[in-house]
Amino acid sequence: MSTVKITQVYVNPSNFNPQDEEVKEEEKSIEISYKFPKVADQIIAGMKVSIGDKTIEANIMEKEKAQDKYDNAVSSGNQAALMKEAKGEFLELQIGNIKPGQTATIEITIV
Repeated sequence: MSTVKITQVYVNPSNFNPQDEEVKEEEKSIEISYKFPKVADQIIAGMKVSIGDKTIEANIMEKEKAQDKYDNAVSSGNQAALMKEAKGEFLELQIGNIKPGQTATIEITIV
């Protein structure tokens, strides 16, 4: 048995100023979503997402409840993270509302 920790960093490079009257779509908060392969017999033992000064620790919950909680948080302008099984042999990670200039650091622990 082995434990692997994966750390990934994403940056929203936009320099949006909320006082600008004309806001371009690419200068707003962003949502990232990506898939990665799910290896047989692997277990996601933990996930932590740090965005700015906020840290989100993963909790395991029922699929629909987790999706609703994520959707509600993002639509309310809050930052949120969601990992779920995707079609095929993949896991999908979504992180919502990374504000302009912010960095999101994702740490996933796999056993």
